[in-house]
Amino acid sequence: MAETDDMLILGLDVEEGPEPFEFVKRFVHLAPRALPAYSLLTAFGRVAPLNLEYQKAGRLLPFPFHFMNNNHVMNVRPKDYSWPEFFDRVIDLARYSFSWRAIGRVQSVPQVVTGGGKRGEGRR
Repeated sequence: MAETDDMLILGLDVEEGPEPFEFVKRFVHLAPRALPAYSLLTAFGRVAPLNLEYQKAGRLLPFPFHFMNNNHVMNVRPKDYSWPEFFDRVIDLARYSFSWRAIGRVQSVPQVVTGGGKRGEGRR
């Protein structure tokens, strides 16, 4: 199985309860060579229509733009989670995804990278 980088955004308004986080854990388990990267829902600027909706609803937190990093900072209040509940779930997901057991599963699946060789040959 080839490695893939997979960007997953957490904190979307369609998420509710434990299911979205458990679904991602299942994905990580079933696709051990998928390398997850988790971003938190972050509104950059005030131009996008969705960002304006967050602002009108009072869900945007004032956070200096130059300090924003959507891997560590979330400036949109979650719709269906309290802050502690949301971040407890994010921490649990990160612990699961980057545990020694998960790393062991990656190492147990043969890596195959295609392309770059002669016609019909893959690289390892």
